Amino acid sequence: MARFYPLYFLIFGLLFSCGGPAMYCSVPHSSSAYSAPPANAQNGSTATLEFDLQPEPESVLQQIGNTNINLGGSQDFGLFRRRIEENTVPFVGEFDAGGFFAEHHTPLPSPICGERICLQTMLGVMGNLVTGEPMTILQIGLNSPIEANPENRPPLALALVVDVSGSMGVAGKMDFVRTGLETLIGQLDGDDEISLITYSDEATILFPMSNVEENRRQMLRTVRRLTADGGTNLYSGLEMGYLEVMNHYDNGQQNRVVLLSDGQPTSGITANEMIWSMSETYNSSGVGLTTIGLGSSFNVELMRTLAERGDGKF
Repeated sequence: MARFYPLYFLIFGLLFSCGGPAMYCSVPHSSSAYSAPPANAQNGSTATLEFDLQPEPESVLQQIGNTNINLGGSQDFGLFRRRIEENTVPFVGEFDAGGFFAEHHTPLPSPICGERICLQTMLGVMGNLVTGEPMTILQIGLNSPIEANPENRPPLALALVVDVSGSMGVAGKMDFVRTGLETLIGQLDGDDEISLITYSDEATILFPMSNVEENRRQMLRTVRRLTADGGTNLYSGLEMGYLEVMNHYDNGQQNRVVLLSDGQPTSGITANEMIWSMSETYNSSGVGLTTIGLGSSFNVELMRTLAERGDGKF
């Protein structure tokens, strides 16, 4: 039994489950792990992502509680799974342990240690899946008795940095992104602030950082006009997003950039190390980063490392 979530739900989940300044998620377009419906699909007003996972039983959910502590690592295992489904051999760098374990929940004991954070250890013995020999597994986890209330989250200062290069115009990817961003903007609180930056050969601020309540309709009109063309100047787009957030930085807000891309940098500065170095500068200044890879041809190493070097969840 699969669970379905719209794109805005994925972004919200990545933003608010974040334990640090950075995060990474891959979205293999039209795959069984995460897939957008066909352009002519009748599915209400939202594009959806398919999570090919079994929902947790109610009894398990009750045991988990609201700990506000999450597994560090990517939020999916979709890219690796897609390679297998296509009968191809995945590349070494596409196997992500964090993403794999994020798809498998093991309930922890109740957080009754008397502290704000409880260290939980569990021991298991099983047969080795390769050799059949007995093996011992030690699991170490953290949970907390402190409950997080999403209604009390601080306002967002959010820069959405969207790849609109020519490759985004195929396979319904741009329709998928437009629909997801429309729904995201519709769900933001009135006191949130948002900016929209697109990049192809050059980066452009389509909508400067503005209050959502006062500008929601104009933001939606801007998103609906997104089109795909040109190369992929990821460096300029990402830096422009960081600058938008820094120019409106407020310690009382969540200051974050969300970067979406489906390909490799082809315009402007394209060297991974130079992109990573620029990004680290803003991470160290307190601006968070969420990276989302669309499809199966994006630069996995670049997107993952952008998040990892932020010293947070990816």
